[in-house]
Amino acid sequence: MYSLFTDEEKEELAYSVLIDRQLSALSNPDLFLSAINQLIKAYSVFRDDFFVEKCTLHTLRGIQVTQFVDNIQWQGFRRVGKLPPIINKQWLPDITQQELIEFKNILQNGVEIDPLKSLIIVSKNLLEKGETRAAIINISAVLEYSVERKIRTRLLARGKTEQSIKNILNATKLNFRDRCDKTLKRATGKSLVTNYPNEWSTVNTLRKKFRHLIAHSVLEPTYTDTENMIEEFEKVIAIVESL
Repeated sequence: MYSLFTDEEKEELAYSVLIDRQLSALSNPDLFLSAINQLIKAYSVFRDDFFVEKCTLHTLRGIQVTQFVDNIQWQGFRRVGKLPPIINKQWLPDITQQELIEFKNILQNGVEIDPLKSLIIVSKNLLEKGETRAAIINISAVLEYSVERKIRTRLLARGKTEQSIKNILNATKLNFRDRCDKTLKRATGKSLVTNYPNEWSTVNTLRKKFRHLIAHSVLEPTYTDTENMIEEFEKVIAIVESL
């Protein structure tokens, strides 16, 4: 088809391709969201308004993009948001009868919700709301809680007293690496550091890169970095829970 184009048609096609490339770089919905959130942040501080919150694709149905060239509309489209609000079917499948019975039993008998699982959900929810700093601090705390709980549970099962366990944990209160290495091995027979070196290296690097920096700076991690950190930490939390 291209070989049948006239020189004018080929020039027009090339012109269109160049425009599309430039507009693709300029019409970035992520940059638009970033600008909107900068406005919201400035407003909230200026007015001391703690009720407003960030806009994310979780809270928006989409972002309308309209492109103009020389004041003439070139094209328009919508960047859709998250899947749940726009799909024409349920976000989750219907609960099964067995699941319903189990859930009713949880409610009727006051079964305690595992705080570990609940707090992982909180981290993911904070990410969806654009609160990347809070999400990272939270998932880091969940990992630390998971390790401490596992040590405490295993040592109690071996007859250690609460006071002796407290003393053991206090010895690594400021040294998370030793707690995940020597103390965890003492309690479970396995160390995150030596038995799972790849997983440990990943979470240790992420803790230093994001968790520690957040605690001592105004770093705002990206959505992608935060999502990756939550996924990696969730894997290691699952390992700890299996020990």
